[in-house]
Amino acid sequence: ITIKNERLRDETFELKVDDFAVAPFSDAIESVAFSPSNTIIVPSRQQLIVTAKVIFLKTVRPGRNYILPLEVKSLSDPNVREVLDPLIYVISPQDVINIEIIPPTDFIPGKSNIVTLKLKNNVNVNINNARIFYTSPVFNFEDSLSLKPLGEKNIELPLNLDPDTLQGDYSMTIRIFKDNTLKGSAGFTFVVGENPDVVEKKNVATGFLYSRIGIERKNNGNVAVERTVTYPVTFLKDIFTSTQPKAGIILSDGKRYYQWKFTIQPGATQNIKIVTDYRWIFFSIVVILLAVYIIIYVRKRELGLIKEVLKIS
Repeated sequence: ITIKNERLRDETFELKVDDFAVAPFSDAIESVAFSPSNTIIVPSRQQLIVTAKVIFLKTVRPGRNYILPLEVKSLSDPNVREVLDPLIYVISPQDVINIEIIPPTDFIPGKSNIVTLKLKNNVNVNINNARIFYTSPVFNFEDSLSLKPLGEKNIELPLNLDPDTLQGDYSMTIRIFKDNTLKGSAGFTFVVGENPDVVEKKNVATGFLYSRIGIERKNNGNVAVERTVTYPVTFLKDIFTSTQPKAGIILSDGKRYYQWKFTIQPGATQNIKIVTDYRWIFFSIVVILLAVYIIIYVRKRELGLIKEVLKIS
């Protein structure tokens, strides 16, 4: 049971099971003990985990679900409370199928992680077409299973985690059913580590006195990644260049560079556009030269006409 204190001060919480949920009022649960205690102090903005150890009566009927109603409340503020109803499935102490799980040392997102299952049939009968269910917060699937009497079988189970699976602790449960009856179950926890997987694409388009560069960086990993992008630029080129988002200017070894700094969240994409356009200054110069040429041409023509008039006179 994870208890998180959202308040700005330390808080004392008490865990209590409904009196009617345990013996002598219950025909299933004998007692419940909390570890480290049923009363804990949770520091501000932190969380603690309390383990509830449930002892069932020897006469409990296996193969059934039982509800354990319990209450978590603050001892300083009666308005801070929550009622939980965890569901507990009781299986027979003598499981028909024994399951041993051998997980890999590390679970790496985006790659195949092999989990080895060692199964053993503890009874002297054939088990055909049993259903085996794999359950986890990051995957759920099922398969069929057959075992010979007292037989054993190893299964190599490839688990493919998405590249952006968040790092942290995960659990996996394996359950085997035959004719809707549980025959065996096991579970384990695994840790997904950091996967800083950033992919970069660069697109360049050029034309007459024009260029456009697109830089795309996508975070396919599971953690936020900080990246710095630099691009060389001269003082003159900077006058004719625009960037999106706007870049900063740094000097290194006497050279000028555009610089961007980003924090790319998992699954996010960061795009940079750099556009350099000399066309407007080129066409401006052409227009100016053309205008000068026309003016000179007109002036020369006017002078020529004046000379002709003088000759005639």
